Amino acid sequence: MGLPNGHYITESGSEMRISGEHGGISTVDFDWLEEGGCFDCAPEPYDQDGYLVWHCAECGGSAAALHLVVPNVKLSGSPALSASPAPTPC
Repeated sequence: MGLPNGHYITESGSEMRISGEHGGISTVDFDWLEEGGCFDCAPEPYDQDGYLVWHCAECGGSAAALHLVVPNVKLSGSPALSASPAPTPC
């Protein structure tokens, strides 16, 4: 099951917005360099178990945990950052 509607961000600043009556609309603002990827990386349009996942034949791809954006709350130092390890990209 995917994340509920909302605005999410990774620790490195990539963002995902999920909306629509059934959560079927998503936008991803993927920062290749900040996430440690390369320009050949292709992010998935939806989260996988709460992670933004990107695939790449060149660098192997990776994943980053998504955290709900809460106005006026700073992401760094959040207990959510100590979440379980990222899933292995397919």
